[in-house]
Amino acid sequence: MKQGEFISPFASFGYEVSKEDNNKLVVDPVASEVVKEIYDLYLKGMGFTGIAKYFNEKKLRFPSLYKYQKGIKLNVISNRPRVQIKWSTNAIKTILTNELYIGHLIQGKRTTVSYKNHKIKKKNEKDWVRKENTHEAIIDKATFKKVQIAMKERTKPMKTTGTVHNFSGKVFCL
Repeated sequence: MKQGEFISPFASFGYEVSKEDNNKLVVDPVASEVVKEIYDLYLKGMGFTGIAKYFNEKKLRFPSLYKYQKGIKLNVISNRPRVQIKWSTNAIKTILTNELYIGHLIQGKRTTVSYKNHKIKKKNEKDWVRKENTHEAIIDKATFKKVQIAMKERTKPMKTTGTVHNFSGKVFCL
C-alpha cells in the first residue's frame, strides 16, 4: 500500500485489475463510461436518487452484476438474486466521492478486529494509506472538485413547508 500498489482482489467499478500486474489498476472501457455519465448527470443537476432511478429505468447493470457477468466472482450479501439488485443512492454517492476516479489510491480504510475475529471495523482517516497519481484517472480533477463543491452546496426544501432546513446539505445518513 505504501508503495502505491493496489492490494485488493477486486477493483472498484470503472476499473479492472491488470492482467500483467495484479497490483495495478487499468480502466474498464465500458464501466468507465458509466462512471463518467454519473458525474455528468450530477453536474447537470440530477441527485443521487435521480441518477439511480435513471439507470434502473435504463436497465443498466448494477456494478456487482456487471462484474459477475464478466466472470468476476464477488461475495455479495443479499437475499435477492444478483439480477434483481438495482442501482441505489448509496452506490451513486460512493462513486461520486471516491478519489480513485481521479487516479488516487486510498487504502487501509478498514481492518479486522483480530486474526480470529473477522468482524470489520473502520480505521481513523489519519491511518489510511494515500498515494496520488497511481493509475489512469477516469474523471479529471476539476470535474471531481466541481462535484464535491456541488454536493456541499445543494440543499433541498422540506416538502411540507417549502423552507430549507438549517442542516440540509450538512448532515447525511450513511
